[in-house]
Amino acid sequence: MSKGLLFLLIVLVVGIAFVTYKLYHGMVNYFDADKLKIVVDEIFEKSEHQEITQRHFIKGLKKYTGVSEKTALALLGKAKKSNLVVVEGDIVKKPN
Repeated sequence: MSKGLLFLLIVLVVGIAFVTYKLYHGMVNYFDADKLKIVVDEIFEKSEHQEITQRHFIKGLKKYTGVSEKTALALLGKAKKSNLVVVEGDIVKKPN
């Protein structure tokens, strides 16, 4: 095996490990309902409103958790199932 091929394989393995770590890190830290509640409360506290658009809520999730848009949508679904938020059309609000 040549040195160039060995170097390429090492770079490939490190790259795959990094991507796997980033995906796992985002899912483990924020798919917990207690941590998600803290993030949701902070989003509404910073907006100073009890109702915000879904787009602004997703942006807030991305900002405070550092996840992708796809994962932020999954977190919105998790927050909805955990009764942390109520989604009515394009509006996200805290439950009464």
